[in-house]
Amino acid sequence: MGYLRKRSFLIFHDPDAPAEEKTLDQQEITAIEAAHEAGKNDRVEALIRAKLGIEPPKLHTKREQTEALRNLAEEEDISVFDLVTEDVLVAAIVEQRKQELARELEGADEEEAKELKAEAEGTLDPAAILAQLPTDEEERLGDLRSLAAEEDISVPDLATGDVLVAAIVEQRKQELARELEGADEEEAKELKAEAEGTLDPAAILAQFPTDEAVVKAAEEAAAERVGGPDGAPWRAIVQAVQDESIVDENAFKQYLRTTFPDTNQQYLRSFAWDVYGIVTSRAKLPDLTYRPERTSESTVRFRDGRTDRLGINSHLGESRWDHEKNQTVATGQTAATLWVKIADGAWCKDGNWGGRLQVTCATAQGQWIDSSDGWVRPQPAKGDPVTFYDMGPYYEIWQKDRETGRPLTVQDGYLRFMQAATPGKFNLQDSTWD
Repeated sequence: MGYLRKRSFLIFHDPDAPAEEKTLDQQEITAIEAAHEAGKNDRVEALIRAKLGIEPPKLHTKREQTEALRNLAEEEDISVFDLVTEDVLVAAIVEQRKQELARELEGADEEEAKELKAEAEGTLDPAAILAQLPTDEEERLGDLRSLAAEEDISVPDLATGDVLVAAIVEQRKQELARELEGADEEEAKELKAEAEGTLDPAAILAQFPTDEAVVKAAEEAAAERVGGPDGAPWRAIVQAVQDESIVDENAFKQYLRTTFPDTNQQYLRSFAWDVYGIVTSRAKLPDLTYRPERTSESTVRFRDGRTDRLGINSHLGESRWDHEKNQTVATGQTAATLWVKIADGAWCKDGNWGGRLQVTCATAQGQWIDSSDGWVRPQPAKGDPVTFYDMGPYYEIWQKDRETGRPLTVQDGYLRFMQAATPGKFNLQDSTWD
């Protein structure tokens, strides 16, 4: 609801403000609350899974799997760029050129097609490509990478899943070998046991499965662990927290004191608190409140370098008519923003409010807003009072009031109170300096 401003404020045009605030009906609220309640079990189960260290993999596309493997390789300090071999680069360059030729041939007549094929003939031969390059292996590889980049080929994208997995396994084997140096028999045994699963290519790929059956099986195994002996202690806490005897937070705290009194049971108390937070949580309804956004263009300012004209769309600065050039020219001055306050006859009722407006900014400071002829301008004497009608998302501003006055509109960028016109939509912004 609107309120009477005690401080200065500016006015801005807000023609796109909605006619009324959007609200949720009871059916929508009920649906949101029902979805929240239905999701509580899933959130509690996620807590148990976290305690058991369970993180079932999500289904990946082939592209996503390759990208995930690239990221994993980079985490292990593997240069994906260096994994792309000479043969792979040449094949990619040839394929790119074939595709480009195919595009050029579309719509070409027989003679043009013949010429295009003749021009491309040597460029599609892998041996011919290599023959143009240095014999030094390192220099040749560098030139191939540069050539691929010229053809808009992303070299890292050429590293396939199998190549990436093999590089990751090799990197881990080398790391294990370094750790085994100097380790005694027992330490070596432990290190090998820890590394065993990480060196299996199939296990690495299984982290990023592309097969729905694999993901389903992993999900079923996770659910079985949560519902089995491993999850039993955690499920017991969940059941206790959900019990009807836990009527409020005091009852819950009493449960904690009697069930987990020891200091070394803090992790169990923390888990119980997490469960309690989920069990007692309420659905968060979306905030649909309209929030107007002011722009330089929509702000009411002094127009045309004058103190007796007010309007909008002055963001480009002041201008004047140059009689010699016969055109409008910029003055280099910024159009001043109008700041006003209710300085006389203030009143407020049911969110609507008004009074006489006095200018508080440096331009025309102390003058009063007048609208006796419809056009809004400052003047030394007090003018008609104005009324701000709270429409929810915006204000209607009226000279005097709806019964005896005229609504504020924007005409050709200038503010004007017009009889029988559709009221404009305006919003306000309070000052921070008075």
